[in-house]
Amino acid sequence: MAYEQLFREHQLAAKAPKDDLARSHLLYVSWGKFNSDFLITNGVDSRNIADIGNPVYALYRGVNSHYFESRATL
Repeated sequence: MAYEQLFREHQLAAKAPKDDLARSHLLYVSWGKFNSDFLITNGVDSRNIADIGNPVYALYRGVNSHYFESRATL
């Protein structure tokens, strides 16, 4: 988990990518559109952002989808 995705509005300026290395050469993993938009607005190339969604929800997909009881059963 990246702290970049856990911030409040008053922290935005401090968390923005500041230099060419951060904007052009780093790869970012984003949980969602808000963080991806924030990075793009601050100069990060969208090709350097992987929008993966919240990793916790991966437990409820694919081979794990039947591991937990359904809501209806609960």
